[in-house]
Amino acid sequence: MVELAVCMPVLFLVVFASIEACNMIAMKQVICESAYEGALIALKPDSKESDVVDRVNATLASRGVTPSDVRVAGAGGAAYSTLARGDTVTVTIQAATNGNIVGPQLFGFAQSLSSSLTAIKQ
Repeated sequence: MVELAVCMPVLFLVVFASIEACNMIAMKQVICESAYEGALIALKPDSKESDVVDRVNATLASRGVTPSDVRVAGAGGAAYSTLARGDTVTVTIQAATNGNIVGPQLFGFAQSLSSSLTAIKQ
């Protein structure tokens, strides 16, 4: 019985830490995929910044994630509307982990996650 009393808290700690870490990894993957989807729209010659933000928000919403911030900009923070063919465009997404992850956050690995994707405008 003593072994159980000693090992059980450690076992619970490992199990719940693993669940929370997997939740963070899954959310990071969703944010990366959404940045990729937004970049696909941003690369098109006739797209607007609102089209990119709408696509990112739709992709995140389909997976149950609410973004905190979606930014679309060129190199050096240039406005998306000023970009020409051959310029780099960066889609950056940031989302808070509170309310976007299943279950309680027991260990507080990260308060927010972000992802950026940079590509060349066509």
